[in-house]
Amino acid sequence: MPFSLHEDFSIRDERGRSCQIEIEENSALSNGHARITDEGKYHLTLNGNKHFLNTPALRNFRLKLDAALVIHSMEFGCGFLLYFRHDRRTGAGQVLKAYWDTDFTFTLSVNGRCLHTRKNAERPDFSSLKPALTVAENRLEFEWEGRTYAADIPDAPGLPERGAVGFDVAFSPGGTMLVSSVNLESDDALPKKRIGQPLDFTLACVQGFSEPLRYTVDLFRYETGEVELACTMGGTIRGRGPRKNAGGRQWTYESDRLTQPYLRIESDGEEWANLLLANGTLLLMDPEEDRLCVKLFPNIPWPARRRFVFRGFPEHFLIAAGYERAAHGPWRFAANGPYELIKTPDNRVVYEGGALRRDAVALTAASPADKRLTTRIPRETPGYDRALKHAAGQHYYFESERVSFTVTCTYRASRYERDELKVRAAFTDPYGGPLAAGAFTVDERGRRRLEGGFESRDVSITLAKNPGCGVYHLDLGVEAGPATVCESRTVFEVLSDDPAGPCP
Repeated sequence: MPFSLHEDFSIRDERGRSCQIEIEENSALSNGHARITDEGKYHLTLNGNKHFLNTPALRNFRLKLDAALVIHSMEFGCGFLLYFRHDRRTGAGQVLKAYWDTDFTFTLSVNGRCLHTRKNAERPDFSSLKPALTVAENRLEFEWEGRTYAADIPDAPGLPERGAVGFDVAFSPGGTMLVSSVNLESDDALPKKRIGQPLDFTLACVQGFSEPLRYTVDLFRYETGEVELACTMGGTIRGRGPRKNAGGRQWTYESDRLTQPYLRIESDGEEWANLLLANGTLLLMDPEEDRLCVKLFPNIPWPARRRFVFRGFPEHFLIAAGYERAAHGPWRFAANGPYELIKTPDNRVVYEGGALRRDAVALTAASPADKRLTTRIPRETPGYDRALKHAAGQHYYFESERVSFTVTCTYRASRYERDELKVRAAFTDPYGGPLAAGAFTVDERGRRRLEGGFESRDVSITLAKNPGCGVYHLDLGVEAGPATVCESRTVFEVLSDDPAGPCP
């Protein structure tokens, strides 16, 4: 199966690097050898470190770079290197070097063997380098400034037949390299097998989303050992289905704002990798949105597709799909996050709720699913099933009902002692003041061990007296010693038993 990679550095990882490049670090540099600049260019800050593309091992390919050399002094010359068929484990491989010495004599060499020399060459435009390297079996072609240079690259003992492709800036004190884009195409036969089954992550519509956010994750293993993770991110109002006629002739424009969507790989009770699917906030609009203001915002390709290739991958793992923050329009006051759904490789749900990254603790407050409101929804209501699900999951009580919540505290068990975390609760009015009848009982419901090293603790909290028609808050917090590690607020409503009674 052919393989292609296009990297324009529009997405950076949490270290400011590219998720499509792995750096073989051979020099000490505290700020990280490379970073993506604010202008969206991959900046090689120091020579001597190989920047390998995350691909399966390749034999034949075509590589194109759009780059620039930033030269402060020609005292030692300048240039760049292209690595290919490189064995990341042994360090064996091949390299093409393009170099200009102090008098701008241009030398092109392959594996230390001079392929071409041009003396007294004119100084090239280092701000716009567009080299292309084609490797086909035992033949190499290098395209540069309208010229093509060819060389034989016979197989030799100790040299891999296939391997990684990468680049670096040549030795030039003070000089660096800026790469705007990388394009790689290969028609190698690259057999791969699916690992497990495709995973579907449908995240609950929290705080206003009318259509859920969906991730589809597929994992494959190449014969050469690399693992490919393919992710499709869709759903939201941007991916909604056809509208239903509910009897009216008007509808409201909707939009979803999604910040820092991600996938996280968990293994052996710890984070193995955190993969950002986008940077910043994505503005996702209804596909029928036709107001003039739409033209002011970028058209985001949707569904969004991302692919990651890893040299190694854990045998036992969980995958979390989530986001840092989500907000919905026109409910601009409704937002939530961070939020995630964690699944096993066989598609079983481990957890859904507030993000559990590293030391994070998450709180959820669930009301009984059989509240009286669920019996009062007419079955002929358009979207009855969705309305029923909403009523069961949200917190609407009647005056004659008991107000109770099951509070779940979830955390990474290895980060806290068994009884270190303490849950506190308080019922308040909409302005944060205490309820006159705010007494409540707390009952421990026990703990549950979850896969992946997580643990949940359940607590039942029940108001001693129904507070009457109105809107109220349940304020929750988790303390670890003197520190508050998590806080949340749950809004609930008490409705009048009298159908003609006042609104909350």
